[in-house]
Amino acid sequence: LTINFDTKNNEYATDFKVEIFDENDNTIYELNKSNNTKPIYLITAQLEGYRRIKLTINKWCKPFRRAKVVEIDFGVLQEYHDEKIRTIDIIEEISIANENIPSSESTIVLDNQDRAFNVLNRDGLNRFLQERQQVKIEIGVETSPDIFEFVPVGVFYLRDWQIDEGSMSTTLTSRDIIDVIATEDYEGNISTNLYDLAEDIFIKCNVEKYNIDTNLKTIPTNGFPKKIKVRQALQHIAVASKAA
Repeated sequence: LTINFDTKNNEYATDFKVEIFDENDNTIYELNKSNNTKPIYLITAQLEGYRRIKLTINKWCKPFRRAKVVEIDFGVLQEYHDEKIRTIDIIEEISIANENIPSSESTIVLDNQDRAFNVLNRDGLNRFLQERQQVKIEIGVETSPDIFEFVPVGVFYLRDWQIDEGSMSTTLTSRDIIDVIATEDYEGNISTNLYDLAEDIFIKCNVEKYNIDTNLKTIPTNGFPKKIKVRQALQHIAVASKAA
């Protein structure tokens, strides 16, 4: 369980209490935390059969301020900045001839001197890693002294991770949504235009954010009569519309 206080202003509850109840309102977990110094607080206990969560804030880090809880995530939410990130590399490709539909890739190298990602660390983060976890990358632009505006670079999904004991680092490799949906099957008989066909693919793959050129509405199509892989379907649409 991850409690996200006010990360934008770096404010948090210093003293708080978390109570978790089952469907019969019996307490299955209780935490009394004091002297907290982080805007994101992680509870790594195995919570099963929970029905209700109660968060009581007893003290805030700054006086006369409104206490704020941005969100409570059922999982692990981690935020890394300059002191933890060693390098970030992003590869963005495009196939002008539509030989394939490439996906962007990000590689993040994190400092692992605290051995947070080590397999033998029973309290570490390695046990929470799994494929397709979301990775959001932002670059901070300093608009004035010590004032940063964070600009989104992209949303990726974890594909592979590696712990390097020698350099005490962890490498996370992620790819964008195209890689996630590429191997899924598409079945649809959209016989109107290429725009509707592309949109139907994204909707059935649960892709929420996309941008399709409206010129594709002027190109008719008979759709796909048989089952086809999503990446292949998008490639056919790109070829038919003479788009890249």
